[in-house]
Amino acid sequence: MRRNLLLMGAVALSAAWSSFASADEPKPVLKPAPVAKGRAQPENEQLKPADAAPIRKASAFVGSELQASDGKPLGKIEDLIVDLDNGAVVLLVARPDAGLDLGTERMLVPPGCCSDATQDEATKLRVTRDQVHKAPRIADLKQLTRDDVAKVYAHFDQMPAEPKTIPDPHTLAGLTPLSTLRGMAVENAKGVRLGTIRDFALVGDGRIAYVGMSSEANPKQLYPVPLSAFVVPEGAKTWMVELPKGILENTPTFSEAVWPKTIDRAWSEYVNVRYGNSVFGGVNRETKAGGDQPKAP
Repeated sequence: MRRNLLLMGAVALSAAWSSFASADEPKPVLKPAPVAKGRAQPENEQLKPADAAPIRKASAFVGSELQASDGKPLGKIEDLIVDLDNGAVVLLVARPDAGLDLGTERMLVPPGCCSDATQDEATKLRVTRDQVHKAPRIADLKQLTRDDVAKVYAHFDQMPAEPKTIPDPHTLAGLTPLSTLRGMAVENAKGVRLGTIRDFALVGDGRIAYVGMSSEANPKQLYPVPLSAFVVPEGAKTWMVELPKGILENTPTFSEAVWPKTIDRAWSEYVNVRYGNSVFGGVNRETKAGGDQPKAP
């Protein structure tokens, strides 16, 4: 069994990183993952990426123009709200154009409202200007709660993901702006600085495929690490990562300036073998007992 797992790991590592060879960033983003027709959908199928699923950096949305379904501008995207427990972006946050007469309140839109035509320069929606205008808004993101998110999703007839644990709907409960996550320090269990969170790779429906983490030794090269490998207690000022010993030293990296454009099913197999986790999933809130901790790369 051990030999088979090692062989699977070697094959998955080779195949997974072949998909990282192409450096051009994809244009299609935040669209629902395709479902194969003519067969029943296994219960855990939603946890697997489609073959050659396009990815995009979460930060690529920030600064892009938000457009209604008719192409008319609505405002500029300022931030994304990340659900760390579910491992996905749950809201786009945009400053409205003056013509909408919304004052300083921010527009909130689920990523499922995005059109397939979305590009770096503009994020086009499938919904109208009037729908966005009438949607729930918020003046202070620090006051955002899961109940607010539920109301936004209901307005746009979207279905929010079920939380891994049932949080208090009147609290933030794991909802974090992207702007506060990028630059977060990463340590091991002994408090040794390993690196920094640079960005998040998103697949079509807004789920986080992996985190781009730099190391202290080579900050311009990033390690792709599944979100489920991190331990982030509520209110933590640093993230801790629980990895098999030596995994960072033996994992290929990519340039922070040029991210891979796709992930495929081999990446899922690689994560399962090397990390013992599924690709998609949220952070851990408690440290696992025992186990080796990595040294700083």
